[in-house]
Amino acid sequence: MTVSGTVEDCDSGSSPEDVTIETSKETKSKDVSGTNKYSLVFKNVPKNGRAGTATVTCEDGTSYDQKVKIKGSQNAQPAKQKINLEP
Repeated sequence: MTVSGTVEDCDSGSSPEDVTIETSKETKSKDVSGTNKYSLVFKNVPKNGRAGTATVTCEDGTSYDQKVKIKGSQNAQPAKQKINLEP
């Protein structure tokens, strides 16, 4: 699994950083716990959020894009958000 993304320039005008996470392919072993759930943490997202595009590439080589909005925190606590990337 590879998750990557970019965002527009930050409010300060500085360039954003890329986020990439790679894991090995699921082995379907009985010793593997969980259900292939992953999470990302974005820091310094403005309160009004940040728009982006998620690209999902499948094992068969097909892919699709989905527009997403990453919420910013309205206080000192981290914002939590679930985004369904199914086509």
